[in-house]
Amino acid sequence: MKRLLSVVAVMLLFSHSVAGRVAEQLPDVMLSPTKSFAQSLSESYDAFYKGGGVFEKLYLMTDKPYYSAGETLFLSGYLVHATLLTRNSSSRYVYVELITPEGQLVERIKIDADRGQFVGTFSLNARLTSGRYTLRAYTRWMTNFDMGYLFTREIYIGNYIDDAILTSVKYSVEQSGLVTARIRISDQFALPIVSTPIRYRTIIDGKSRSGQSRSDKNGEITLSFRPSENPNDCIEIKVHANSRDLHRYIQMPSFSNDFHVHFCPEGGNLIGGVAQVIAFKALSVNGRSCEVTGDVFNSKGERVANIATEHRGMGRFVMRPEVGESYYAEFTKADGITKRIDLPQVESAGVALRVMRQSDSYTVLVQPSGVDISNYAAVIHSRGAVVGVVESLQQPIKLHNRELFDGIAQISIVEKGSNTVVAERLFYVRNGRYAAVNISSNKSMFNCRDKVVMNLYVTDSQGRAATGNFSMTVTDASVVEREDKEQNILSYMLLSSDLRGEVEDPGSYFIDSSPKRLDNLDLVMMTNGWRRYELQSVLSGQLPRILYPMEDSERVRGSVFGLIGRAKKPSVVLMNPKTMYVEQFELNEYNNFIISGLDCKEDTQYIIQALNKKGKDKTVRIELDTENYPIITSS
Repeated sequence: MKRLLSVVAVMLLFSHSVAGRVAEQLPDVMLSPTKSFAQSLSESYDAFYKGGGVFEKLYLMTDKPYYSAGETLFLSGYLVHATLLTRNSSSRYVYVELITPEGQLVERIKIDADRGQFVGTFSLNARLTSGRYTLRAYTRWMTNFDMGYLFTREIYIGNYIDDAILTSVKYSVEQSGLVTARIRISDQFALPIVSTPIRYRTIIDGKSRSGQSRSDKNGEITLSFRPSENPNDCIEIKVHANSRDLHRYIQMPSFSNDFHVHFCPEGGNLIGGVAQVIAFKALSVNGRSCEVTGDVFNSKGERVANIATEHRGMGRFVMRPEVGESYYAEFTKADGITKRIDLPQVESAGVALRVMRQSDSYTVLVQPSGVDISNYAAVIHSRGAVVGVVESLQQPIKLHNRELFDGIAQISIVEKGSNTVVAERLFYVRNGRYAAVNISSNKSMFNCRDKVVMNLYVTDSQGRAATGNFSMTVTDASVVEREDKEQNILSYMLLSSDLRGEVEDPGSYFIDSSPKRLDNLDLVMMTNGWRRYELQSVLSGQLPRILYPMEDSERVRGSVFGLIGRAKKPSVVLMNPKTMYVEQFELNEYNNFIISGLDCKEDTQYIIQALNKKGKDKTVRIELDTENYPIITSS
């Protein structure tokens, strides 16, 4: 029988030549002869990095996008420096968690680096409930910073045992907001399972309510509830029928047709007297994008612009706001819902930006209104590295793509006297400096259990043989479907990991480099206001608060106490019964200890014992510090 296999190879490669040019000035960017502001900025960044402002990125590849309970989930992780995307060897351990649809921890594993790569497995319990689960991964160092940048991926886990019992749900919404759900239970032949006790539980905004009912002649039960806007709201049902126990999560849809639109003037503020591009994004209450059309009016009710979404709820329009005037927009969704939303207040003075894309470069116009432009400077970031400072802003700034990293770049306008960021703009640089993989096999067609020899040729962006860490999965293409629009290592490392929150179908922006695709990607840059690197924090000297050091080895922390009161001159002994390792450690003045440098491969066991000043284990007790892990919150 002919078999069709889907082969996916993932690698992490980087351009040393790009990393080496971080400190070079950009073509057409003239640095100030005095370099006073540039020197101050350099010192601020030096203090920031020495103070712990070094970020990591972590990506997990799984062998499949969905699983069945009882299977083994294989994963491979890549940990890199967030700016250079070079392999990070400082953190030796990665934590990976499997989380239920209602936000409960199923299992947490700790993976040790194997030649710079993290490889692990989850043995999925055969009794896992069907539903949408989340994989979350991080290092200890990553938990010092915003939790929004921890790696997460949704996977679906089904349960073949449940196939003998089918469920379907119909919802009805009353004007009061009360929702009635009719849940139907049937067998594999779609025949209703009648007069059967069914236990249920609604999980709404993190709060649960349990109950029990009996299916009617149509195999249905009815329950009512008031939903929230939490996308993790779900219904859990348990039923014993057809000699089987069914346990299933039913994800609730969004019951609200409300939406919101936020406006993003290019540069950040709406500046009076300056023609500006204003981007916007429309979101439903469940956080997903929605399409809208509308008009912009001034305070007199005069129409000043027609607007409509262009791509995934995002769009843009041009207007010249007037000082002292106010503006609002009226939007209409496809379902007819209309909403009025005010535009940001018009500033009487400030700086606006205009970023224009060419084939291999960007041109930046700095547009002042009512301010002295000589008091401002432009700082150009590329993935967090400063690649240029421009202190003369009267002329357009030319930025060549080849002198920037692939990925998100940022231009910030700074008031030099106060070190205040007054305008910012993200833009995306695409040089195409990616690795390439060519796959060939010893035959084009083959039968079941044929031996197939496959050759993989990996080259860098210059066509040279590439070295690095690689992962590959082989799956049946007729069973496991993959979607080009989904998250992948390229879209995560270069896009999603630098923007907090969800980017819908991030892989779609890397399918090609067509003008339309680049326009859509620029809309993402204009409407996503949260990014990993905040220049204002660096300029103001706000150093990150570091609670957890780089975890380069296993550590044991704890304290020794007396049975009553303080122990006098105690110590601790660490033993490994298997290797006969024994070592005694003195404590600090507070009777605390930290033992590091331990070799803790899988199934390694140590015994730690407190001793009094006479070397006996009497009159003393030991307490080990508990591990703290990031809290698990709703999406």
